[in-house]
Amino acid sequence: MDSADHPQSIANYRVQSVIGKGGMGVVYLAEDDRLQRQVAIKCINEQITDDVLTERLRHEAQLLAQLNHPNVVQVYDFIDDGENLALVMEYVEGRTLRQYMRENLCDQKQKLLFLAQIADGLAAAHNAGIVHRDLKLDNVLVNRKGLLKLTDFGIAKSQDPDVTQLTQHDAVSGSYSAMSPEQICGEKVGPGSDLFAFGILAWRMFLGRHPFGDEAGQLLMVEKILNNEPEQLCESETELPAELCQLIDKLLIKDPKQRPSNAAWLARQLQILLPQVSDELSGEMTAHNILRSDYEAPSRQSRYLLRFAKVLSLACMLGLSAFAFIKFKPLDLLFAKPVTHIAVIEPELEGEQAEQYRELQASLFLALQDSVRSLDNSQLVSPKEVRSARRSGGKLGAAVGADIVLSSQLQCQLQRCQLTLSKLAGKRWTVLKQDRLTLVHKNLLDAHASGQEAVRKLFGATGDAKHLSEVVSEEDYQLYLDIRRKKDDDPRAADQLLDQLEAIQRRAPRFDRIYSLYADISLTQQRRHHHGDYLNRLRSMLEKAPAPLSQSIFYQKLWFELYLKSEEYSKAIGSIEVLDKLKLDRWVSERMRAQVALAKGENQEAIRLFQERLAERSSSQAYRNLAMAYWKDGNKELAIQNLKSSLTFSPESVQSHSLLASIFLSSGDLAEAKAIYETMLDTHPVEGVYESMGLLSLLERNYEAAIDYFSKAKALKPNDRLYTLYLGDSYLLADKEPQAKTQYRLLSEMPVDEDNAKEHSYLARALIQQGQTMDALRVLQKAQTLDARDKSVAFASALVYSKVENTASGLLWIETSLELGIEKNWFALPWFDSLCNSSTSAQDFESVIGLSCPIRDENAAVSTQ
Repeated sequence: MDSADHPQSIANYRVQSVIGKGGMGVVYLAEDDRLQRQVAIKCINEQITDDVLTERLRHEAQLLAQLNHPNVVQVYDFIDDGENLALVMEYVEGRTLRQYMRENLCDQKQKLLFLAQIADGLAAAHNAGIVHRDLKLDNVLVNRKGLLKLTDFGIAKSQDPDVTQLTQHDAVSGSYSAMSPEQICGEKVGPGSDLFAFGILAWRMFLGRHPFGDEAGQLLMVEKILNNEPEQLCESETELPAELCQLIDKLLIKDPKQRPSNAAWLARQLQILLPQVSDELSGEMTAHNILRSDYEAPSRQSRYLLRFAKVLSLACMLGLSAFAFIKFKPLDLLFAKPVTHIAVIEPELEGEQAEQYRELQASLFLALQDSVRSLDNSQLVSPKEVRSARRSGGKLGAAVGADIVLSSQLQCQLQRCQLTLSKLAGKRWTVLKQDRLTLVHKNLLDAHASGQEAVRKLFGATGDAKHLSEVVSEEDYQLYLDIRRKKDDDPRAADQLLDQLEAIQRRAPRFDRIYSLYADISLTQQRRHHHGDYLNRLRSMLEKAPAPLSQSIFYQKLWFELYLKSEEYSKAIGSIEVLDKLKLDRWVSERMRAQVALAKGENQEAIRLFQERLAERSSSQAYRNLAMAYWKDGNKELAIQNLKSSLTFSPESVQSHSLLASIFLSSGDLAEAKAIYETMLDTHPVEGVYESMGLLSLLERNYEAAIDYFSKAKALKPNDRLYTLYLGDSYLLADKEPQAKTQYRLLSEMPVDEDNAKEHSYLARALIQQGQTMDALRVLQKAQTLDARDKSVAFASALVYSKVENTASGLLWIETSLELGIEKNWFALPWFDSLCNSSTSAQDFESVIGLSCPIRDENAAVSTQ
């Protein structure tokens, strides 16, 4: 449109073009030169404005501007300068949900994910006191990434010349076909009215029609909504779960008092039902029910042709709108061959004396992964994600959101082994293809090469694979496998293992696996000890990588991990941009962006990005990532719901169970946390679970149980200083002072890393419990100098100052501990009793912690008044 057709500027915004026109006015695309961003400006037609409308617009704009939610279009500004009455809003580059439905295929699970997003947006609006009043497909926008955003919150709809003014509690505002009975009658509307419209919208999405019938006239539609009962959803769509049908049917109850009115509750119910909904296309694919996302299709193998056919058919049905769709979506995305996500399971070792073939098993496992990484249009599902799912076969595929699972069995006898490879895919995860390979166990590099060739043959890949023998010797490869096996055995040996990897790097700089193993060990040590030297060592190691390895996806992802852990967020984003240029799978790169947002504390942005990833590919980890973002954002309920969804995919996931238990523990729900940890003891009895049960036992004042659990944890890791400290604490609280002193003495004799704040904090706690006050204070001061914001340092500071009866310092460090996320119940343990010695300090204790000074009952858990 020519610039003469629109003003050059509105207030402080430079107008670029007209986006749309309607009875209400004109919507412009404009540039905010101050903040360097595009905005949409909705100018209200001056012929229909009056003082009442202006004030209502101002009030609702103020309410909407307070909303900052990924599923709601953000309102930035309200303009009333005498010439213009306008709203300045977030510009969403995309299309309406109605347009999206016409242009895309969508399975039932995708539709339910969309509905959950809409419910989330409504919940945010309702919490801010805003009722949408006009919820329909045209008022939901879908951006380029598939994220839904609610817009047009019924503002000033009553001023439309085509709508009769009413004088009841609330003027009729909205579209009749999407109205609740109370809204049609001009009665007062609330959140329940939006949920009635939500039920109609859900019908549109699942069946492509109105639950009261698609009548041509407005009066007939109004009459049916007021007087007729809607159809029952499951009578028309039998493939939906009965619980979902019943939920949608309840939303269409005429009496608002009997109708659900809590959108947050609705969003949770939809999340709970998600695992029960099919992700297969069903029924006839017509123009009104085509809703598949741009990234998914009913058949991964046929997606390329399907996309092309969709565009051609839409060109016939919709004319120019189909070509607008082609223009809207970049051609390289529209016609790109879809990426296939492949999960590789470690070969199952069978036969007698299996232990002697562990190195061969490890070498073949690496070969399968390396070969999949080299396949065109394929993405290897993260081995960590596969390992954490604790599933096999097709159940693993569903848990990690894979398209194909590559499983294998290794049967060995003497020097001869047979490797059986199986490619599983499809709804029932049947074996699509199988191949066998006989190996004569000569050396591990030959086995790696044979494994690579077998995978390429199974997948029909052409060309020759690069073999490891070209970049590393047999001796160094065996040393690498030995380091890989030892890395989890003794954390104190990490420095020696890193030295060995550096030696291999000098001899075999093009062997990419050494860099990833080096990163794994370094980042693990940094996480355990908060020691910056490990990050510096990793940085130095990565800088040694030669070209072309340094320009590979594999290598750039390691830089991303380093930048993320180093809190160099701009560099982390820069590495993602490099990966985009290297054609990393978009799903993976966008998840990496979400990780950066979460690390920066941009929780809402992280939620938005994780929601998009979940909409494209559901998996146990995708739900867990979203749960973590919700938890960090303070939304415990949605965090728990998403974790429960995660566990439907992977019931034995240690990560999901641990996070769920941590949420319960942090909120003081010890019984729920304990139930989870007890279940984990049955399925995954590792030292971390024993540690958690020991900590719970301390909080319950069951000190004998704590001694038992920490003893078991320490038996698995005898040199772990934290387990030694916990065991000493448990003995001391159980009035077993000699045993406590033994553990504290053992801890005091362990060498302390001069630059490790945590190790100094543990030592300070052990010293103060032994009565060595001055030594404890000196060590604590060193810990505070190293890292005063470390949780362990903060807790140790609170404990030491409390033990020496420095009330003010003790309370200040408790306050810091709480800010860092330490659960307040820890400060109800006997170590902090000195803070309650006077009425003044008791009041300060209650003010800081939110607990009254504890009542001591030898036969009960810690309690407060």
